[in-house]
Amino acid sequence: MDGHLFPTTQGYLVTPQQHVQAEDQYHISDFIIEVIKLSAPPLTFRTVLIVEFKTTQHWPSGIEALKRLLARQTDVAFSGTAKEKVYWIGVIGPHWQYGEKIDDGGTVQELIQWHDTTHDLASFNDLQALVQLVAALCEFGHIYPGWQATEI
Repeated sequence: MDGHLFPTTQGYLVTPQQHVQAEDQYHISDFIIEVIKLSAPPLTFRTVLIVEFKTTQHWPSGIEALKRLLARQTDVAFSGTAKEKVYWIGVIGPHWQYGEKIDDGGTVQELIQWHDTTHDLASFNDLQALVQLVAALCEFGHIYPGWQATEI
């Protein structure tokens, strides 16, 4: 994740997240990060995005396992600093997709179809849309007059 998408000047922090094993114990190598944002009021940090990376060898057979792991990771986030909704990005090699999870005990919901690369205009546009969705979770323009979620 690039600082231009979630800059610290807008209250974001990108940190590693502890891996939570899936219930079925099907494990594929991964790297997990979470994006947290300063939220108000009161001033606290809130988990807004979880990103789970898998290696190319798991495409496409690892999609369901990835979604199960994302469901577990988001559930853990809800027991911590996430509020009613958290967004996620699932990555297997160059393939990626994003979605959301509502804190209602349901499953992860896909918001876009899988992309086969990160280096095209469609991926750029979808990432920009995700940035706007994430920013809307923690609007605090009432605290910092003039601040707008559209600034990236």
